[in-house]
Amino acid sequence: MLASVTMVITYFLFQTPEYPRDCHEVLNQCSSTNAKSGVYLIKPDQYPEPFQTYCDHNTTSGGWTVIQRRVDGSIGFNRTWDEYKNGIGFLGSEFLIGNEKLSHLINQKRYQLRIELENYAGQSYNLTYDNFRIADEWGNYSITSLGVVEGITDLPITWCSSNKDNYDNTCERTCENPNDCVIPDPADPERCLCPENHMILGNSCIPQEQCGCYVQGEGLVLAEGESYINSDCSLRITCNSNVLTSESYSCSADATCEERNDVRRCYCNEWFEGDGLTCTRSGPIDCSDLYAANRRNNGKYTIYPAESSGFEVYCEMSSGGWTILQRRTGSSVNFYRNWNEYKNGFGIPTGDHWIGNDKIYSLTKQPNINYQLIEKTNTEGSTYHSRYSSFRISNEGDKYRLSLSDYNGNAGNNAMGANSGIDLVRTIKTMMDRVPSTAQKNIEVAGGIQMIVIRALPATATHSATA
Repeated sequence: MLASVTMVITYFLFQTPEYPRDCHEVLNQCSSTNAKSGVYLIKPDQYPEPFQTYCDHNTTSGGWTVIQRRVDGSIGFNRTWDEYKNGIGFLGSEFLIGNEKLSHLINQKRYQLRIELENYAGQSYNLTYDNFRIADEWGNYSITSLGVVEGITDLPITWCSSNKDNYDNTCERTCENPNDCVIPDPADPERCLCPENHMILGNSCIPQEQCGCYVQGEGLVLAEGESYINSDCSLRITCNSNVLTSESYSCSADATCEERNDVRRCYCNEWFEGDGLTCTRSGPIDCSDLYAANRRNNGKYTIYPAESSGFEVYCEMSSGGWTILQRRTGSSVNFYRNWNEYKNGFGIPTGDHWIGNDKIYSLTKQPNINYQLIEKTNTEGSTYHSRYSSFRISNEGDKYRLSLSDYNGNAGNNAMGANSGIDLVRTIKTMMDRVPSTAQKNIEVAGGIQMIVIRALPATATHSATA
């Protein structure tokens, strides 16, 4: 139980040539003090110098050397080895005298150990052991003797075993499940726990190195079925039936060895999916895919529609990720071509070009994706556009038959829509034939399609204008 305690500490000095070795000798040397409790200097045998300690001369016949006091929680006792060795806290409040001082103190003669306790209900208990002794630091300050206990025999406390400590509720783990904390009982605010770097195995508390699936050099224990990957992803260690097994591990050429969310393994690179050992390309399937991945610069990109080995296109990102199927701005590229040339494409993506019917088919045949198409026409210096919210073409066997619907624009004559159901090559040539002479077809843009672009519609399509 934590209590508010006010203490008045009295300090006493000695004028004798030798310091008392403990508080019992203080009592014998200082009868003139009327056996007042307080802080005194003592010097146990073989201890290099005298030190202060608190002597209790009020309990029973007095002469008790107080080695620990906990009353109000003002001092934390979850400390390191060296702190317990040298002592913690303040003699005027909560403190521990220190294991090194204690080992010198109680190994010079026979001592009793008196323990006074108060529970959360305010009930007090005490018990006394008649032969208390601990080892030195070489023996880890372990208790070597307690002797016979005197006092209350039905004391309502549970002693922690020598390999456990008593802490406030904290995280305790098991060898079988090292990643999760054992859930404490809310009704038991303090309990015996395995110390740091120890784990529960059955009813025992053991150093984590003794767990069956402890990874040497890494300071971790694997759960059943869990794996550890080394720093360069060349080795995988797995816990199987409480035994570690090792196997070679190698990332795919399309993967990277890195740590994500505290898990190191092979991760497939962007636009690939898989387990890191095997990665399959998953995109980008078009310019809208790239735009969704925060690519914002207009320019040439490589896309990978389904069942395609990839090809270059020009992406117009400034207006939202449009894939350009055709650009015709001058006379540098002849657009009056044969079937195979329209099939395979001509020109270059950064200049005047036709992307190619096979490529357009690979784009528009992808399931669950609906493309909208815009044709931009320049006539005598004026720009017009026709937008179709649904656009597809069939394969070569069906002569790349054009499918368009839902026209919207300012071109007025719905030119391409009128050719829906006709093959795409004939449609383009028909629109080129609006220009009267072959020479004019190759020289002038007026009257023909200047640009054709497509973009995948989002799940809920909105027909926003593009430049």
